[in-house]
Amino acid sequence: MPASFKDFPNCRASIDCSELEIEVPRGSIVTQSVTFSNYKSRNTVKSLVAVALNGAIIFTSECYLGSTSDREVVKDSAILAQCTPEDLILADKGFAIFDLMPGRVSLNIPPFLRGRRQFINDEVSYCKKIAGCRVHVECAIQRIKIYRVL
Repeated sequence: MPASFKDFPNCRASIDCSELEIEVPRGSIVTQSVTFSNYKSRNTVKSLVAVALNGAIIFTSECYLGSTSDREVVKDSAILAQCTPEDLILADKGFAIFDLMPGRVSLNIPPFLRGRRQFINDEVSYCKKIAGCRVHVECAIQRIKIYRVL
């Protein structure tokens, strides 16, 4: 187990969604708008990726339209049904999905400022710990994006 996970020994996976740019769909404006990602400011499809502690990709969802929220992707993908009690899922703050978590499965996301100007020291430390773990899913997604089939 990487040292960055020492504070999260029951971590099952780190999750994130990745978006891939697509051509602007031909046809109606409705067809174009459902693939448009406000986050990327272009037409995309997105997929949920889960990475284990060792960096192995353990789950990928089907592709969803770019306008689909990360929450909807998690809910529809049924990844949470594969979790067992006491599992911990790490995610970024865009995954405020506490209400979707099955019984006794935990979610850790970085704290929100909630109207404050800065985090307290404990929150800064916690953010760094989560970021140190989440870098594994971000690197795995990058490996997927740059992989070239011979």
